[in-house]
Formats: sequence, C-alpha cells, structure tokens
Amino acid sequence: MIQEKKTFSLSTEELSVAMMLCGYEQAAADALKNTREWKSDEQLQEIIGEAELLLRRRGYQNEKGEMDHGLESLIHLLMRAEKKVRCVHGKTVMLLHNMGSRKVLVQKCEDGVHSFYDIDLTKKEQGEKTIQDFYQFPAEQPIEMEPFMMSSEIFQSFSVAKTAEQINELLSKGEHPPAMQVFMKEFVESGCFLNNLSLIKSDYITDENEMPEIHLFLPSTSFIWYIDYTEVDTQGSVYFYPTEASSLIKMIMTRMKMWFGY
Repeated sequence: MIQEKKTFSLSTEELSVAMMLCGYEQAAADALKNTREWKSDEQLQEIIGEAELLLRRRGYQNEKGEMDHGLESLIHLLMRAEKKVRCVHGKTVMLLHNMGSRKVLVQKCEDGVHSFYDIDLTKKEQGEKTIQDFYQFPAEQPIEMEPFMMSSEIFQSFSVAKTAEQINELLSKGEHPPAMQVFMKEFVESGCFLNNLSLIKSDYITDENEMPEIHLFLPSTSFIWYIDYTEVDTQGSVYFYPTEASSLIKMIMTRMKMWFGY
C-alpha cells in the first residue's frame, strides 16, 4: 500500500489517533502524553475528536470511521517493526523502521509533524544521502584538531549541562586541553545538544524498547567530534575524536545494515 501512496504527513495528534484506530491504544496514549497535556478524560476525547476530524478532512478516514488502506498499512508496519534506528539532530528526530525487505520505512518528525516515505538502504545514493541530509554534516577539510579525553566525573557533569553558564562553570574548574575548550564552545553553539544514533529493538505487544547501541557525535566546522564512552566503566575515561564526515557516514551505514541484517 505504501507504494500506491508514496508519502504521508501527519501531526502527532493525527498519528496518535491513527494508531488508536488500528488497535495500538497504549502507544497512542503515550505519544499524546509527550505532546499534549490533558486534565480529564473529556479533554482527551476532545483532542481525539479534533484529530479524527482532521483525518476525515484530509481523506484518511471516511464517515464510517474506516481508515485509508495505505495509512492503515503504514501504521501496522510502523508499530510492528522489531528493529529500528533512531537518529537525533537537535530537536529533529528520524526513525528508520525495518520492513523485512531491502527497504526501510523512514519517519521524520520535525515541529510536531511526521512525514513518512521508504528508501532502499542497500543503495548507496539513497542510504548515505538520507544520513547526510538529515545530520547536515560539514564539507570535509584537513583535520587540525587533536583528540582529547574526559574523566568520567567531568563527563557526568557535562552530560547534564544545558546552558552556557553550566559549561563555563565546568571549564572554570582546573586546566583543560585546548581541544576540549573548542568542543565545549561548539557544544554551546549547538544549543547544548549532541547528535546521536541509536539501535532499537521494540516489542509492540509489551510496548518495551531496548537500546543495545548508542552513538554520540557533534558536527564542527569541517569535521565531526565522535564521542567514545565504551570504556567509561572500565577505565573511567571518555574519548573525543575529530572524525571525517565520510568515515562517520560509512560507520553509520555499516552498523545500520548489520542491525537490519543486510
């Protein structure tokens, strides 16, 4: 059905109601809780009614309450995909859902609007372009920055910092390498957000998610800071490596293809 109607675009409320109509009530309620607050069941029903009206006006639901077959098919694929990859760039999120074939269902959420389309991840021009366009990695230039290391204590303080004041306070404690100061400046300029990519295993029946792998990185002017925290428990250290965009994209594509079994 997705082939017939190539793309969909839905608000979070519309998507939640569509999920509810397809039988995924708990997931729909969780999605609504993350975006809209309500104080009573009556208020919740008003929100649902408004979203249903929008679905009908857009032709996604008829007067009998029957949903567009293409949208219904998409919702089931969305919810029942066992393996997913979540990409976060600032406040924009992109989810890639395994469709059990060479194609993946792409869900991009920006400003409360979810857009859907499918791509063939095994085709370089589709997979790599999707990652590059989403993260907006910089054009490569020679890397003239040194890697640096943070202790687990400093990293813990850094990981909860949300403002420039908190970062400046962290830097004021002791001496730090110039590369770390450059990174912190760029972190503040990014709005104190790290980009990340997560491998997710979902169970739609129990509504539980596992994240066996998370990658953290931050684009700089001409390269990307890649954050390796795999030894934080054993050695108490986190490493920050200046990395070429092409190398990071290659790593991301390798991990995604292995995760989806390509």
